[in-house]
Amino acid sequence: MTAVIAIFENGCYVIVVAVVVAFFICWAPFHAQRLMTIYIREDQWTPLWLELQSHLFYISGIISSECISNS
Repeated sequence: MTAVIAIFENGCYVIVVAVVVAFFICWAPFHAQRLMTIYIREDQWTPLWLELQSHLFYISGIISSECISNS
């Protein structure tokens, strides 16, 4: 009986970890882009930062919309 309970508990942990990882993958680019917008001052923006933010903006739009529509 305890073996069945242990398998059930391990299965629950796997599902919880999968949900947390999926949530992080879906929303990390969006939050990274937002934090860049908030914390990088206007005089600190370089072409590299602008390119990175543009890529994050594009990626976050695709990934977050896919995560929302598939949930």
